[in-house]
Amino acid sequence: MSKSKPIKAEIVKLGPGMEARSQSDSVNLQTLAAQLALIISGKQDSAIFEPFFRTRQVSYELRRLQNVAEQEKWSTYFEQFGCLCCGKDGKGYAGCGCCYRCYARVGNRLRAIVKERMNRDGR
Repeated sequence: MSKSKPIKAEIVKLGPGMEARSQSDSVNLQTLAAQLALIISGKQDSAIFEPFFRTRQVSYELRRLQNVAEQEKWSTYFEQFGCLCCGKDGKGYAGCGCCYRCYARVGNRLRAIVKERMNRDGR
């Protein structure tokens, strides 16, 4: 049996730029929460796909504000209509209304697009 070395933890203070970004992220989340409240109340339906097209952090925050029916809409969609992309059912649900195969294919395409854009834009 090998002994593992203890891991040393270090607390790092956020620099001024990171503090501003953190505050900006907080404001963005609050804005999105307000938009979601409008959607839920039926005053705006343009975001029925929420949190489909959001970052992970924003997606989690939006899900926290949704009711159970809204949280389960994609899995229910898959049960009723099959995969959003290929239409097949019985392949297993992966997320966002897609089977495992389509979810992976679309995810890979989106990652390639982001990578290409970042390289092109010099970021």
